[in-house]
Amino acid sequence: MTKNVAYARVTTSKQTTEQQVAALQAAGCAPIFTETMSGKRNDRPQLAAALAELKPGDTLTVWKLGRLGRDALRSPRSRTCTTGASSSARRPMAWTPAPTAGEW
Repeated sequence: MTKNVAYARVTTSKQTTEQQVAALQAAGCAPIFTETMSGKRNDRPQLAAALAELKPGDTLTVWKLGRLGRDALRSPRSRTCTTGASSSARRPMAWTPAPTAGEW
């Protein structure tokens, strides 16, 4: 059975993930990993945990692609990214990681 794992991130402690989490819950995501950390950093434990949770066929969903980090669009692991509406609608975006070399 496939899972819809989610990741929500804000940059500073003055921000909150509440809006992101609400949208991800409404999209049926579980579990939801949250983090307060800069998107420039590569050492984000909750993102690593969310990615570790994924199995072949699972989907990682984020509120906006930028929540994955500044280099998300250039990520070699990304295969598909879809959204149900324009970015102004603030709908979660689903990302399916590309299989590793052994999974092709």
